Amino acid sequence: MIIKYLKVKNFGCFRGEITLDCLPTDDGARSIVLVGGDNGSGKTTLLNAIKLCLYGRRCDDLWTGGQSGYRHFIARKFSNPAFADGQREITLELGLLVWEKRIAHELTVRRTFQLTDNRLFLNENQESLEVFRDGTPLDIPEMDAPETDRENQYDQLLRILIPRNFAQFYFFDGERVRELFDRPTAENTSQAIKDLLGLSQYENLGDDLKKYRQSKLPTLYGKHRQKTAELEQKQGEQKQLQAQKDLLEAELHDLQEQLQDIETALLQKEKEFIEKGGIHQKELDELKEQERQCNLEYDKRSQQLKEALSDHIAVCFLLPLQKDLDERLARERSRREWLIKRNTIEPHVSTLVEKLFGPKAPQPIPPLTSAQFQFFSARLAEEVKSLFWPPPPNASKDIWFDLREAELETIKRQLEEALYFSSASLRDIVEAKSRIFSQRQRIQEKLNSMGDDSFTREIAEEIKQLYEKRGELAAKEKDLKAKIEHQEKLLSEISGQLTNLLRESEKSAKGHEKEEVSKRVEEAVREYIQQASVKRADEIERHLNRLFLDMSNCRDVIRKIKLDRQTYKLQLIDIHGRERLIETGLSAGQSQVLAMSFVGALAKASGRILPFIIDTPLGRLDVNHRRDVTEKFFIGQSPQTILLSTPTEINNCVYDQQQLYLLDLLSPHVSHVYTLTNAGPDVTEIDESYFGNHFNSR
Repeated sequence: MIIKYLKVKNFGCFRGEITLDCLPTDDGARSIVLVGGDNGSGKTTLLNAIKLCLYGRRCDDLWTGGQSGYRHFIARKFSNPAFADGQREITLELGLLVWEKRIAHELTVRRTFQLTDNRLFLNENQESLEVFRDGTPLDIPEMDAPETDRENQYDQLLRILIPRNFAQFYFFDGERVRELFDRPTAENTSQAIKDLLGLSQYENLGDDLKKYRQSKLPTLYGKHRQKTAELEQKQGEQKQLQAQKDLLEAELHDLQEQLQDIETALLQKEKEFIEKGGIHQKELDELKEQERQCNLEYDKRSQQLKEALSDHIAVCFLLPLQKDLDERLARERSRREWLIKRNTIEPHVSTLVEKLFGPKAPQPIPPLTSAQFQFFSARLAEEVKSLFWPPPPNASKDIWFDLREAELETIKRQLEEALYFSSASLRDIVEAKSRIFSQRQRIQEKLNSMGDDSFTREIAEEIKQLYEKRGELAAKEKDLKAKIEHQEKLLSEISGQLTNLLRESEKSAKGHEKEEVSKRVEEAVREYIQQASVKRADEIERHLNRLFLDMSNCRDVIRKIKLDRQTYKLQLIDIHGRERLIETGLSAGQSQVLAMSFVGALAKASGRILPFIIDTPLGRLDVNHRRDVTEKFFIGQSPQTILLSTPTEINNCVYDQQQLYLLDLLSPHVSHVYTLTNAGPDVTEIDESYFGNHFNSR
């Protein structure tokens, strides 16, 4: 597989569409693509774009959190300037040259993502994948289908070209490639190596033979019909229980998807509710409770003030208080007079109606009808009463003291007597009352500005319904999990019973004969795997030692590298024949060189035509390692090498007080050069040079 070109649109820092031509020259002499850029300019974004285009949601090393993490990753990777311009589509496209049975084909892989106007990537309908081989569309998987069910032409091609589990050996970060040796990834790496070398197929064959011997033979050739019947019955029960469990798990999965959708809807509604100025009932109740407490405290202070009026008041405080009290009493007196007048006029309205419209009143011609009498009577009563509404502007709207007229003179006399005395407590009461009054006003203003309208009440009702629905689904989820746990317990019990029945069924004569044949075949497969593993490991070890000893600066310390034939674990052997640990026996740069040598050796042993794509290829390396890795690894190890480099890695400069000419070394082998430059916030542009250096690529 060779990469012809890469197109990226609105992904990460790439606004609009950019295209990188990566095709080597026809003779293969120039096969290196050099992409330069400062940190943060988008080099890693290009590497991630290639991975995402090929593998989609299965490339889960780019994010965490499963399906929700994948959706968040896509939404987060949309170009901010492009989104602001109204664009809503990410496009990733790879043009590939592939060989099937030694016949070259052109493969185009195009993956697109559509975002909503509020920058959300919510479901599979927003993602599409198109694959063309020589211009003809290929069968592609449904986005929501399980990975194990995706039997289609594109997945078959990926399994042949570069399955995801060993893409780590070809697309990697130069500074992190040494993590191949770290636990717990070492076990995964070992399995990926077996897949890369084609040994896993034989291991699977051995496992299938073992399963055949343990399960199929006893049922097909058992002498004991009763045990065979029991075995079949138990297998039927197991199958039925498994089917029930699968249905429950499918129902649980759908329910969890609904819960996820409800959570998303809740977030949207909550955000919309807050933006519209809404407030939840709980907060509303809290504000009303605060208002009620303020009213109680206000009435309490008013009562204290009324009681304190009988005490002596401080002269410094009483003089302005007397003026305010006189004004307040005047307003209350005006209100009482208004109330008295309004109440006393009521009996006279009926009298006035009788005099104007009653039987003894002068009658017009023609006389008033009963309906006219009622109409004019009601109209006159309304007009008279309206004269007393609203109250006079100088009347108080509420009553503070509820005093009788006879008490006013007593209060005034007490006030005049209190002018000659002092009392700090009364001042405290009035100040406290003023504070409470201000607090009550603030609460009322907040209540009046809460946006409690029909629209927010409708949203609040929707939020309430969503919470209720979520509660119902959560209860169902708990119940389903309990049922699944019960099914698993039953399956475990049946599995134990089946084990016993299988053991007894293996006593069959024919079963024993077939079992021996199966064992011999399995042993032959295992023996082949062992021999093939040793042979392939010898080949990997040979390439590894050549590469590492050519590129490392520890040849006077390390004599060789041994590769475990089963686990593919590396052992360092020093010049004295002693083993050294990689963690302590090598520097960070030497460890990086060892990991890159290991990757190169695997590529050689696998015999696959695949490109190397290396991000930050020389970051931790000293001057000698940089020169050796450039000469021995970047040149000639792969039919195509794409280097994503910072300007301090690959250049002609003085490094560690030594002159390096890495650009000159690579120049005869470079087919294309690009420089990524920051053109503004979150925007990267591409120049077809390498930091101003132009190469003759043809």
